[in-house]
Amino acid sequence: MPKASVLLPVYNGQQSIARSLKSLLRQTYTDFEICIINDGSTDGTLDVLSRFSDPRIKIHTLDENAGLVSALNIGIDKIDADYVLRLDADDVCHEDRIGRQVRFMEENESVSLSGTWCHIIDRKQQKRIQQVPTGNDDLKARLFFNNPFVHPSMIFRREALQKHKYSDEYRYCEDYGLWVEMSMDETIFFANIPEPLVYKFENKGENISHLRYEDQLRSCSILRGKLLQHIGMAFSADDFSLHDAVAINSIPDIADISVQQRVEAWLMRLQQANNKAGYIPPRSFDFELAQRWISVFEHGLSSGQVSAGQVLSSPLISSLDKAQICLFEARLV
Repeated sequence: MPKASVLLPVYNGQQSIARSLKSLLRQTYTDFEICIINDGSTDGTLDVLSRFSDPRIKIHTLDENAGLVSALNIGIDKIDADYVLRLDADDVCHEDRIGRQVRFMEENESVSLSGTWCHIIDRKQQKRIQQVPTGNDDLKARLFFNNPFVHPSMIFRREALQKHKYSDEYRYCEDYGLWVEMSMDETIFFANIPEPLVYKFENKGENISHLRYEDQLRSCSILRGKLLQHIGMAFSADDFSLHDAVAINSIPDIADISVQQRVEAWLMRLQQANNKAGYIPPRSFDFELAQRWISVFEHGLSSGQVSAGQVLSSPLISSLDKAQICLFEARLV
């Protein structure tokens, strides 16, 4: 039995699946298999797959399209390896990706799942690096606002995925839903490796998150609400709308003092609720709140509507330690 298995669901991926598979077959680490769930593809996907003869490739074809969540869960049930890695049919791995991640998990036995940073390649072939938090507490704090993992970069201990599977309840953000559910399990610990080990290609004309953006927003909102309830937050519909607006950095009229006061008061309520619940260490949670506070002002700062002094004078900033405050001062000056 191989040490690791790459779970790769595909639906009508004839244009990109070969590129993804070739990146896996070029890995410097070799003790792995590739579990492909062909989710009822109606194009030439199966023909493309049939051209690969590597015995590590295991193809499971579904009679009809079951959807991504079902395909992922079917794949999980078919895997016996210690570690499960994710890849999508239009993404590519760095040649050291699997070896680097397996070694990280072997060296960090308390970590249940981890991801990596990511190269994002846009339609003009311009490349940027998506950086995400790396430590367990920082990642759990970020979940209150958005998704801090790159899904196709993930590696899991198999038992963690068997305990917590993907859910259809969270349309078009099933990965975020899984992280939130796992974050409330005290036995689960997160991490990210601060190296870009996967390449994601932006194809907005075909991207499911783009086409189903409104459904995705609603699902993400539900998940944020679950975390607020988890730390004992009581909130009105207006409070919840404000929290969503902070999460997606969409606060209108931020130059208005009353709007600033409302955002600050909400974030301080979050701070107090977390302190009372003892859910996330304050150093990580308060730092995330400060990042949210500064992020909502970024447009106002660049346009001159808001001053750096206004932002830095908030108790959300002054309660941080000196090193953290220096980071924000450098960002704003």
